[in-house]
Amino acid sequence: MWCAKSRRTVSACKPKVYFPLLNSAKPISDIKLAKYGEWFNDCSDEIRECCTNALHRLHKQYGWKIVEVTIPEIEVMGLAHYLTIGSECSTSLSSHLEKLDFKELGWDVRLFMKGAYIN
Repeated sequence: MWCAKSRRTVSACKPKVYFPLLNSAKPISDIKLAKYGEWFNDCSDEIRECCTNALHRLHKQYGWKIVEVTIPEIEVMGLAHYLTIGSECSTSLSSHLEKLDFKELGWDVRLFMKGAYIN
């Protein structure tokens, strides 16, 4: 893919990362950033390296601390969130759902609407 502006490939058109200096009378130095490693590392090497560099830069430049955390039962919480959002959407759109052609919907939406996820 080409970048029209520079006539180079898109990967060569990436913007430079810029960290402005915090110009405050009271710099914020007691910030703690939580990093959930399992999700943080679930990406390509290029993205992981970029994000790791950003965290190191925030630590070096501002003194912010990076704290490794674990989130127990996160898969269960994700499922609960999915069900909550689905239920709220289904309720708010119920008057419109009757007019839909079910053949146009994905299988997951059809199962949800038939109550397969809610018992």
